[in-house]
Amino acid sequence: MKRFHVLLMGLLLANAAGVPASRAAGLSPACGETAQLQQVAVRLKDQLGEPYRVCALGSLPDRTCEGSVEDVAVELLAPAAQGRAAVMASFICTDGTQRRVPLWFSVELPQRTPVARRALPAGAWVAPGDFEWEEQMRPVSADSWGAEEWAAGSLRLVRPLRAGDALHRRDLREVAAVEPGMPVEAHLSQGGVRLQLDAVAMGGGAPGERIRVKSRRGGMSLPARVTGNQTVELLP
Repeated sequence: MKRFHVLLMGLLLANAAGVPASRAAGLSPACGETAQLQQVAVRLKDQLGEPYRVCALGSLPDRTCEGSVEDVAVELLAPAAQGRAAVMASFICTDGTQRRVPLWFSVELPQRTPVARRALPAGAWVAPGDFEWEEQMRPVSADSWGAEEWAAGSLRLVRPLRAGDALHRRDLREVAAVEPGMPVEAHLSQGGVRLQLDAVAMGGGAPGERIRVKSRRGGMSLPARVTGNQTVELLP
């Protein structure tokens, strides 16, 4: 109770100082919440702790109490996931009654996010050098990820990115390092000399797998081992 009154006092002082109450409480500045919803959000924020940011996704009934609200209790129904949290808000009224209202809140955390250094077309391979990592407020999700997950280069973009765009999982599709019909660089090492041949993959595979390739100029197909994205090593 003491913690709640301290937070509410912080809201009042912030308003008096001209600071938006939502920002002072660590709430999303774009929520447009009513005073009662802000009370619920403050209680939820208090449970989650720093550095979470929450925002109500619904609205309250026109009247939560016949009289006035004396206190608010918030129960987190399940751990925040996929950017949302379900709560049960209990409004304790001055006439002794209590009203329980289920609510949804968006929940965000600062997360390291890959951001495109330059414009990238749809279909481009995802390469770590094309991105830099920035800390951004993003929905809490089990899909949080790190650079090591795509450093091997087995992913392509499904949409173009502009410089400064954040990369999301939905922007990616997983592919083999070499796909059928894909142009590849075929290398051949022989007698200390390394040769390169422009070829076309006859099959697909991941690094280490064997496929056959054919020169773009025609001729017979040749055995090769996939070594990376669009690269193979010709085999004897």
